[in-house]
Amino acid sequence: ALQQFEGLLGLTNLATVGMEVQEKIIEHGFGTIEELQWSSNQMVVRAATELLCNCVSCDKVLHSIKDPSRQKLWCSLALSEDQPLALASAGALAMASGDAAVSSSLLKNGSFAELLDMADSDHPGMQHRAYVTLENLTLDKASFQELDSASRCKITNA
Repeated sequence: ALQQFEGLLGLTNLATVGMEVQEKIIEHGFGTIEELQWSSNQMVVRAATELLCNCVSCDKVLHSIKDPSRQKLWCSLALSEDQPLALASAGALAMASGDAAVSSSLLKNGSFAELLDMADSDHPGMQHRAYVTLENLTLDKASFQELDSASRCKITNA
C-alpha cells in the first residue's frame, strides 16, 4: 500500500505540470487509478482521488464521472470524514459539473441531495465546491426544469 500511495502522490504532482502530462497519465493508468479508489487503505483512496481530481479535464475522467455508479462513489467520498479526500472529491465534482452532460447526469440520478449535504458543511472550502456544483446544475436549464419543484427549490435556496 505504501508503494501505491507514494506512486499516486508522485503522479498527482506530475499532473500539475499540464494537460499533456495528465493525458499520458490517464492514457496509461486510468483503470488502475480508478480501481484504487476502492482500496481498503484510506491513504491510497485519497491519493487516487486527488490524482483523478487533478486530471478531471481529461475525457476519460469526465466520461467516468458521468456514470451514475461512479457519481455515487464521488459523492460518498465527498462526504467522507477524511477532509482532504472529501475536498478532492468535491473539487472533482465541481469542475466536472461544468460539463453539461455531467451536470445533467447528476440531476437525473438524484446526486444533488449529497451536494446539498456538502453545502451544509462547516468547512468553507467544501461549501465553495458544493455551491459551484449546484450553480452548474442550475445552468442546465432543460434538465433542471425536469426536476420536481421541491428539488428545484432546495437547489436554488442552498
